[in-house]
Amino acid sequence: MIHGVLLATLFAGVTLGSPPSPGSRIPSKTELQPPPLSVLARHLTSAEPDQQWEFAAITLDVLLDIYARELQMSAHDRVSTQARRAKLARWQHATQGLISQIQDARTKLGQGVQFSIYVDTRHQILIIIEGQAVVVSGPRAGVLEEIAAPVLEQYCAYHDCSILQTSSTSQPPTGPKARGTWVFDQRMRPAYEIGNELRCEFDNLADRNRKALLCDQLASELLQLAKALQDAANEGYVIDWEMLAASPPNAERNAHLVVNREGAYLQTELQLLSMVTMNDWQGMLDWLQHRREHSHRQLVIAHTERFF
Repeated sequence: MIHGVLLATLFAGVTLGSPPSPGSRIPSKTELQPPPLSVLARHLTSAEPDQQWEFAAITLDVLLDIYARELQMSAHDRVSTQARRAKLARWQHATQGLISQIQDARTKLGQGVQFSIYVDTRHQILIIIEGQAVVVSGPRAGVLEEIAAPVLEQYCAYHDCSILQTSSTSQPPTGPKARGTWVFDQRMRPAYEIGNELRCEFDNLADRNRKALLCDQLASELLQLAKALQDAANEGYVIDWEMLAASPPNAERNAHLVVNREGAYLQTELQLLSMVTMNDWQGMLDWLQHRREHSHRQLVIAHTERFF
């Protein structure tokens, strides 16, 4: 059974074991808008079968290409310890298994078996073939755009995609965006800086574009979290920073960010922040508190490539 392509893009949030009760969900003013690929997929769930088939076929082909490329690139990774070599080997084995499963799904689709397209409440796309689901996701966090671009280009070249134009003009802008610049100093590691807000340090300059996108996404998630916490405070909710500090994000738990001992919580998607260590989280909360007090300081994240 295809359990889904979920090596890196799991949605996550913060919990404290089980949220205190009673608790209330804090209405979010920073809800993310659906990605264009999800908008198109949801539209196609009621489209003609041949349109659904072509979308599914293109998407599976793109997934296969991306996973095969990532697996090939991993063969050139240099790891320094036995533990890291074992971890890389496990990842490669799991990825090869996923490639085989997606290839099997693509073959069955070509044979004309029954299939359907489904988009869940988190805008995640599933292609269900004979009851087995392929989740449209990538081998690492932040790769959805790399999947979406070629799928949209190929599908929209021959089909009407005006639904995307209608969607983009009728919806408000998505959450805050961030763009930065590379900073080089012989005495320090290469770094990608986003203004005075965030500095992502890397061990080397390989894959600079990929690393820049990673830092941009980290910044976007942090700014999204800062905005959500500020909105909660503006609505009169008390933010218990000590409680937050005791529970860093965890990808294995529900996407609840509990903000006080009354159990009030935000519900948000934090893909990369679910990978932070306790030290990371402490530094991020300190940065968030200074931001709220209008005393901005730069947050430095070392060895940022570990978020891949």
